[in-house]
Amino acid sequence: MLRERTFIGYKEENKKNWGLLLGMLLMSVVLGWFIYKTRDGNQNTPTEIPQPTAIVSLKPLVTIKISPTLILVPTKIVPTSTPTVVKKQVGGQITPTPTETQQIYVAANDGFSVIYKSNRTIIKDSIGGVNRYTFYDIRGSMAVHVSNNWSWSHPNRSFNNNYLVDNHNTFVYEISDQKIIDVENGEKKYTIQCVHNGLKDLVNECNAFAKSFKFM
Repeated sequence: MLRERTFIGYKEENKKNWGLLLGMLLMSVVLGWFIYKTRDGNQNTPTEIPQPTAIVSLKPLVTIKISPTLILVPTKIVPTSTPTVVKKQVGGQITPTPTETQQIYVAANDGFSVIYKSNRTIIKDSIGGVNRYTFYDIRGSMAVHVSNNWSWSHPNRSFNNNYLVDNHNTFVYEISDQKIIDVENGEKKYTIQCVHNGLKDLVNECNAFAKSFKFM
């Protein structure tokens, strides 16, 4: 009876060993197949080649704070002298006819004087610490900007004697509709701005205006 029980126990243990062996064998086959497919897939996948990054070249920009057209702020208008009046005889009668004259404007606090035509209206204001004197005309205005710092920015403000203002070197920036002239005297920086809109007579008036500019 004892032998029969021992034999039966041996057969059951033997079956468990064979089952374990077959299970391990099956797992080995599955693991080997998985490794093979993984390697095969990696070999067939193309390698990505990194592309060079494009280099963008930046061009310097010119920043101008002065408005292309003068923005006039309503302020007290500086009175000017009465234009010269001549008499013109028409049909036997003498008729007064106003004529355009030149006058001198003196800005004692900012140390300059300039000659302008009497048909222009003078407006004085201050913007961001800059004193502005505008000689207004509907066809095109002129202005003088005065401050201890420049009223506009430019990356290459280089002064020379090609265009003199009261025997001082200047920096001139000119485009189709306006001309800007920078000049220094002591600690103060002056910008003469002429908006001539390409009109020849205003271009000539602008040059005469700048050439009449004097320091005090």
